[in-house]
Parts: sequence; structure tokens; C-alpha cells
Amino acid sequence: MNHPGYLGGPLKRALDLLLLALLLPACTTTYSSREKAGKDLPIFPGDVARPYEVVGHVSLHQSSSYLLGFLSIVPVDLPGLLKEDLPRAVRDLGGDALLFAKVKVTPPGFPNLLEFPFIASSGKAEVSGLAVRWKKPKKVKSPKN
Repeated sequence: MNHPGYLGGPLKRALDLLLLALLLPACTTTYSSREKAGKDLPIFPGDVARPYEVVGHVSLHQSSSYLLGFLSIVPVDLPGLLKEDLPRAVRDLGGDALLFAKVKVTPPGFPNLLEFPFIASSGKAEVSGLAVRWKKPKKVKSPKN
């Protein structure tokens, strides 16, 4: 075709590859952490058999900012969130452990091109669960003879 707005052949393929190259890094970003909660705070992904009482719900959020989608300006501090902030929040409620714990880390997305020249994107980390206090076992009276 000889239409002036027609993008065909090698130019279309080059633009498709460029778009794919721009979107691919956003799809392959992964985060991992081998951090454990600090200050002797037991964390469980579900329920436990030990008797407890719920003292509150804990939900902590932290955001990050990235320039051009990969240059960290304000990073997420997941170790600090798990080792310092989470135990403090559970202890402030009078809790001994966290049940039904959920940790969600959202990597920064594709930068918003409308923010040019300061192209930034953000990621976030969220930790939530039920703060519980362990119940003391009841003393069993021994039968008298």
C-alpha cells in the first residue's frame, strides 16, 4: 500500500519490537526476601491449634519511588518492615503472634509517560494479619484421694 499513514513491513516490525522491549522489563521484575520477622514474633500463614484471643488487625504499607521505572529513589524496606515495624505494631496491640499473615510486594509498574520529564513509577509492600494474645492454659485440679 502507498497510503501515507500506512505502517507496514520493516517499520511496523521495528515498532512492535520496540514496544515489546519497553514492556518486557515491567513483566519480569521479581522481588524475594529471606527475611524473618524480628524480635521473636511468631508469624503463621493460617490458624493454629493453640488457644488465643484476637487483640486487633495489623496492616502496614510502604511505598517506593523509581525514576524511569528502575532507578530507585525511595526503595521499599521489606526487612525493616518485617523486623522492626511489624513486631512493634503487634506488641503495641498487646499481641504475642500474628495469624493469617499476608505479605504482598508490588513491583513498580511501567512508567507513566505523561509525567515526562520526571518519569516515575512506584511499588509497594503490604503486610497484614491478626494480632493475637496466647491464652494461658487452665490449671487442672488434681483429684483428692
